[in-house]
Amino acid sequence: GRLGLADSFFTLWYIPKEYQIHLLRNAFAVLQATLFEGGRGGGSVSHAVALGVPAIVSDISVNKELNERNVYFFRAGSPEDLAARMAELASRPRARPDREELLAESHQRLDKLGDCLIEAVEYASGNYRNVAQMEKVGWGS
Repeated sequence: GRLGLADSFFTLWYIPKEYQIHLLRNAFAVLQATLFEGGRGGGSVSHAVALGVPAIVSDISVNKELNERNVYFFRAGSPEDLAARMAELASRPRARPDREELLAESHQRLDKLGDCLIEAVEYASGNYRNVAQMEKVGWGS
């Protein structure tokens, strides 16, 4: 190509999950440059977060719900801003959390999810006690 980057990229097509995880663990970062997404960051970003791999994601509204330490945002549709985030990340030391840190973060996420599920069940059953939280998430308004 005109930028001379052809040797830096290749298409993987289908690869087994164990190879995907190996590639992800050794990646500099995961890039998620979408303008449309059904969930926060999509599956690749969820896997990156779980493994402590940095993720650079577009700042579309659903992605802005991501609240993780290794997630960096760039202005959607701006290759200049994306390049700046990539350069910024490349200039930092490549430190990854160890297994114990990743497990602790995972348990914190599970606790938060459990609390949310309990609140949803309480709300659905009419026994919702946390009115302030209900208003915060927009339930009952």
